Amino acid sequence: MTRDGRFAGRAGIFDKEELDAIELGFTIHPDLQGQGLATEVAAGIHDWAFANLTIDRLVAFSNPDNIASQRVLEKISMTFTHEGTLNALPWRFYQIARL
Repeated sequence: MTRDGRFAGRAGIFDKEELDAIELGFTIHPDLQGQGLATEVAAGIHDWAFANLTIDRLVAFSNPDNIASQRVLEKISMTFTHEGTLNALPWRFYQIARL
């Protein structure tokens, strides 16, 4: 929520059984995009997940046309792995391994 009570977006980690991985996901309200919120929240989730969960990697995926989300993933050191489909939709897949 924003200070004035508007919906800002959502983010979190999700168990993606079909990928055998934990997914980092986020969405930011269009009116608030371009302000660094997605990068800030994605970095926080990344740090929390590796500090508090027993996982070897995080994955994320983005619509192939969503360049801004792909840049966010790259800013938090996620690496593009491949293009593919999930639930019959096209995606660009990223991951980062525990150091």
